Amino acid sequence: MGQTRELEEQRKDMFARLTSDIKDVAVGISTRLGKQFISSSSPELIAVCMVGIYERIACHHLVWRNESTDIIDVAEETAAFMRGGIEHLFARD
Repeated sequence: MGQTRELEEQRKDMFARLTSDIKDVAVGISTRLGKQFISSSSPELIAVCMVGIYERIACHHLVWRNESTDIIDVAEETAAFMRGGIEHLFARD
């Protein structure tokens, strides 16, 4: 994985688009559930964390260790881990 200015700009653009999409989904889900986050920055925090976590997991399992056989299990366990954290960002009733 090389690192050039052009590649870094592409990564930054992809990161921004992914986090924006995930943030919008988080806001939509909270609206559908009738729940509010504890702060206005919570949806963006969720999005940034999710993109970062999955990026590191992909590098760890698919690039560095080349273990693609169990990647679905890893993704599902990661989603379960994140759901627990997200629940704590909703305001308490």
